[in-house]
Amino acid sequence: MENYIDRMSTFMGDMSRPLIIEVQPNGPKTKDFNPNVPIGHEEITREAILLCENGASMFHVHNTDVQLKGEAAADDYMKSWRTVMEKYPDVIWDPTMVTNDDPSLMGLEHVEVLFQRGDIRIGLIDPGITTINFAKDDAGYPIGLHYGYSMDQINQQVQMFKKYNKGVVFGIYEPSYLRTAALYINNGMAPDAVQIDYYMIDEYGLMSMSPMSVCGMPATFESLYYYRWLTEYYGLGHLPWALSIFGAGEKDMKPLMKRAIEMGGDIKVGMDSHYSPTYKPTNLELLVEAKALAAEVGRPVATPKQAAELLGI
Repeated sequence: MENYIDRMSTFMGDMSRPLIIEVQPNGPKTKDFNPNVPIGHEEITREAILLCENGASMFHVHNTDVQLKGEAAADDYMKSWRTVMEKYPDVIWDPTMVTNDDPSLMGLEHVEVLFQRGDIRIGLIDPGITTINFAKDDAGYPIGLHYGYSMDQINQQVQMFKKYNKGVVFGIYEPSYLRTAALYINNGMAPDAVQIDYYMIDEYGLMSMSPMSVCGMPATFESLYYYRWLTEYYGLGHLPWALSIFGAGEKDMKPLMKRAIEMGGDIKVGMDSHYSPTYKPTNLELLVEAKALAAEVGRPVATPKQAAELLGI
């Protein structure tokens, strides 16, 4: 592993490959996290159009109510995205999972509705279960929840993607998630188009305004190199991949993002993953920072059509 880290420290990917910059504009965040988080259909629509105008080719989005399921959730998404799609028909967007409070559901019923309607070309699967903490009680003990899906639910999700042969993004919260994704991919159960999304989950985690994360790999070069090693170990090194950095707080993540770009990966930025107690940027500012890193490395930024071709959708 040490030799691999040494090799990865100097490895350079294909600098001619256009960089897909995906924006995650809202997530489960409120304006308490950042007053610039778009809330409600009108704000989400306006934000997405602004980001499209400034070079975003792909979005991962949440709707206005994560409790909605099935057709109701799909309809809620389209209240925000119909206008965006009319103005920018090539833009790629994928919805999030839903609250997993009903074990009889697979958690992606709304995605199947959107596939059937032809509204999206790619979606997300989080292939595992992790602990997310987001607050402290009066004694200082963490308050959190288990987020994820049973193996039976994940089986149903993968089967649904395979049925429609739509692109899938496997969100890798923990190394075991990658192992699970590899099981499906290497046994021909996943659809043809797959992207691997490495989650680096730093001190503020996924949903906390306190430095108390207990899940995921920290946002370090070593974590990135380990994930790349593990991906190659499972025979998935040929697949497109991206880096998402969650909850980094005051830490400067530009060097790590730049390294991922140099290595040939794509990057994901936005309010869903960004948190700092003092720095409250807009989604547009985070997109501009990402484009500046691409220019510094020398990789062109992908258009929506190029992104679709690179992802095979």
